[in-house]
Amino acid sequence: METKEFIDQKWVKEEISKRIAYYPDTGLLVWKPRKSPKFNDKFAGKVVGSTEKMADGYIYYGVAMEIKGRKINIPTGRIAWLLQTGEWPKHTIDHKNRDSTNNKWLNLRDVTQKVNNSNKREYNKGFSKGIKFSEDRFWGVFVGGKYFKSSNCFGKALKIREQGRKELGLEPMLPKLLPRETK
Repeated sequence: METKEFIDQKWVKEEISKRIAYYPDTGLLVWKPRKSPKFNDKFAGKVVGSTEKMADGYIYYGVAMEIKGRKINIPTGRIAWLLQTGEWPKHTIDHKNRDSTNNKWLNLRDVTQKVNNSNKREYNKGFSKGIKFSEDRFWGVFVGGKYFKSSNCFGKALKIREQGRKELGLEPMLPKLLPRETK
C-alpha cells in the first residue's frame, strides 16, 4: 500500500490526532502525552518535527513517525491541516508568507501545485525571481514564464514584476514596507 493510501485511512488519521496537538494561533505542533512515562519525560509537550535545508535553499519541515510498524514522514503543514479540518488537504499546502516553518492556520491554504509554485521563491536567488539582467544592461521581467517589460533600473523592474503578478492574479512577492519615520 502506498504511503498516501496508508495515511488516508480513518484509523491512521485518528492515530495522528491522538499523538499530536495543533495550536492554530501559534502554528505549533506538539507531542501529546502517552501511556509511557519514558516517552512523556522525553517528548510530551515538545514541538514535533525537524527541519532540513534542501540543496536549493528550501527548508523542509516534517514529522517522522512510526504507526503500526510503518515509518512515515509527513510535512507539518499537512498535519496541521489534518488536525484543524479532520481531513488531509485535497491538493498541496501553501504557506502564504513562504515560510515553511510557519504553520499558523491563517498562513495555510490548500491549493493546486501550480498556485503553490507561483508563490514559491527561488531560494538561491532571493527576491529577484523573474528578473534577469541581460547583456544590453536591462533588467528583463518575466511573470509566470511570460515576458512583461524591461527596465534599466532594478527597483522599477521589481515594481513591474509586482504589477504583472497582480494582473495575473498572483500573490505579491514583496512585503509591504512600513513608511519611513520622519524626524
